[in-house]
Amino acid sequence: MSSPSKELLLVYAIEPLFVQKAFSRLNWPLHITLVPWFRIPNIDTLRTTLAQFAHQRAPFFVVAKGEALFGHNHTIKVTLVEPNKAVQTLHDDLLAVVAQQCGAVSNTQFIGQYFRPHATHQTHSVLQEGSQVQIDHFWLVELSSKSLCTPLVRYGFGQ
Repeated sequence: MSSPSKELLLVYAIEPLFVQKAFSRLNWPLHITLVPWFRIPNIDTLRTTLAQFAHQRAPFFVVAKGEALFGHNHTIKVTLVEPNKAVQTLHDDLLAVVAQQCGAVSNTQFIGQYFRPHATHQTHSVLQEGSQVQIDHFWLVELSSKSLCTPLVRYGFGQ
């Protein structure tokens, strides 16, 4: 059982992540956030539930379309993902899994109907307009310290 003080998040990794290979919170590999930071009382139960969830999913494609500025001061450059039913359903269903596990999302402002799938521009990489991305997995990532994030588990669809 993990400490409820740990923050977790669910992402699709466009660039490779590796189990237990931490990276700076300020220098993420390119990714699309599926569920923003949340806390959960029992990570072991969550891991089992997410594995069952992913096994029942099929891959789908999304397309990068347009750019925007996010953040409180509108200074964070992102590439938007064209909204579609598949990515919205994945987001909503993952939120439901977190809620069923008594999880609490840290910032509820951009979830559910307000979810805007996107890839934040990184210093080393940007999702290019028109790029087609196959969503075929997601990662459970832990905020392992104030400055480091650690990928814990990769869940492949249909596996």
